[in-house]
Amino acid sequence: MSESKTPWLHRAFAAVGWRRDAYRHTLTLALLTAGFVALGKTVLWPLDAALALLPAAAPVSIDSFLIAGSAVLGVVQPTRSVPVTLVEIDEALYAQWGRPCVTPRDQLARLIALAAAEHPQAIVVDVNLDCTTAPACSPGSTCDLATFFAAYRGPPLILVRGTYFETPANDPPRVRSSRTAYEDAVGGNPNILWAHTLYLTDADGVVRRWRDAWEVCTDSGTETVLAVPLRVTAAVTHPSSSPEAPPRSGQCTLAAQTSPQHLLIFGAPIAGQNRLDASADTPRTISARLLLDAGREVERGGYFSLTDRVVLIGATHAASGDLWRTPIGLMPGIELIAHTLRFAPPQTELRDGAEYSKPITLVALWILAALAFLLRPAVVVLITGVASLVAIYVATGVFSRFDIFASLALSLALFVEYAVAYALWELVAETKNYRRWRIFRALLAKRMRADDPEAQ
Repeated sequence: MSESKTPWLHRAFAAVGWRRDAYRHTLTLALLTAGFVALGKTVLWPLDAALALLPAAAPVSIDSFLIAGSAVLGVVQPTRSVPVTLVEIDEALYAQWGRPCVTPRDQLARLIALAAAEHPQAIVVDVNLDCTTAPACSPGSTCDLATFFAAYRGPPLILVRGTYFETPANDPPRVRSSRTAYEDAVGGNPNILWAHTLYLTDADGVVRRWRDAWEVCTDSGTETVLAVPLRVTAAVTHPSSSPEAPPRSGQCTLAAQTSPQHLLIFGAPIAGQNRLDASADTPRTISARLLLDAGREVERGGYFSLTDRVVLIGATHAASGDLWRTPIGLMPGIELIAHTLRFAPPQTELRDGAEYSKPITLVALWILAALAFLLRPAVVVLITGVASLVAIYVATGVFSRFDIFASLALSLALFVEYAVAYALWELVAETKNYRRWRIFRALLAKRMRADDPEAQ
């Protein structure tokens, strides 16, 4: 082929020392980049559909980064994490109570009062309060939670509002909120707030995200229920202000929700782990029996102190049924809340609540493509794995940039799409070349037979 007939892209790449087929890589990558910029994550829909057909989880996914992040966060602590202590209603205490169907209200009131006496920053009660089968209480008794809530004067007390999905016939799914017998008492006490713990469960039953707020249906219309992390973050960082709720649309359907979502970030396991040498910011766990035991004076300090911490009261015994499937295994509800709380302040400060960064995603994608163009794919995978782990370590522990998780995972997913697109391109090219070579061989054989005197 003469110089004049050589494609100008070939000549341009040859001038800078690139391989002859570099324009194909660049064009494919440029189209994918343009699609991602224009459509965001929706550009990944072919890949999502393909991965859904696999019998096992894909090796490159959000989960792989959440698991890697869990290992990393076990070593390095974020620069701004909320100190939490789990007060577990465990199997031993549940058996001591006689395995009741409902958490005894008098014991719950005692737990809250004893925790409040140690001056924590906030108390979260992850106990179902809308159950109507609780034992009857005489007015003014210790198990009359309405009286206790009305008289409560302590650190911010956050109660979990029961929220659930319902699917009416011929109507889209919507979010509904339950009511309790303590609405008037809580509504008249500024120290007590309702919040939700309704996490987002994907089609495979795994929890990976949480939402700032839900607009829920009630018998009198709709209301906005903020997430526990928002309530606690406001109580810890801005005690004199309350978090801003998103504008209410009057629609409580699942599709009408507009509140920002955040990726769940997991640290090292918390529930059932007594780390007596833990630092001040490391999550702690103690049994609720220690709070209810009147003779625990020797254990009121050090690791067992609740002062200036966020206290989570909830059940971890098997009968509670409060277990969630996460990328790192089954997890009790209060531990899931604890992981969310620890990393909520920097997460909620991300612009528009975004769970990923387009610039980080695109830069990582182009670096991967450049490496794949120059090196063997196996080497690229090895370098990417090490670089991703280092990036998570630095971004999480030094800069508290948790959006790095989703950004790196998205870049790898885009890289897979790029590789698949280019592989198909090469396959088509090879097929065309094979056909040309086959035609050439047929013509050559015909000419050879024509020139062979013995064949005539």
